[in-house]
Amino acid sequence: MSNDKKQHKKDASNDQAVQTEEQVVQVKGERGIVGTATPSQTIKAMWHKEHFSLKDNKKNGKRQEFVKGKGAPSLKRYARQLAASNQVVANWFANKAGAFNAERSEKNNARIALERQASASSRKGSSK
Repeated sequence: MSNDKKQHKKDASNDQAVQTEEQVVQVKGERGIVGTATPSQTIKAMWHKEHFSLKDNKKNGKRQEFVKGKGAPSLKRYARQLAASNQVVANWFANKAGAFNAERSEKNNARIALERQASASSRKGSSK
């Protein structure tokens, strides 16, 4: 009898381990996978880590603040330096150029065309 109880406990613990492994799978939501940095966040963190230092605040000695180093390049200039060697930077520039922008549907294009015509005709005014 005691062996049956021990075996049952072992099976239950194995089932729990399998369930936790299955729950680890991340589902992509409307804002992406939580915890995955975007190219923008990644490049900004790299730039900040290289060119900023933590200094004491002059007005309040208890506080510290990050100060940009002398001669530090702008974010865009820094990214251009890394563009050839870093895929994250290439993705950042692609995103800025609109690589993932959604295309308009035919229905939206038709609606926009009608609105343009209505605006143009209202600007012309009535001919009397």
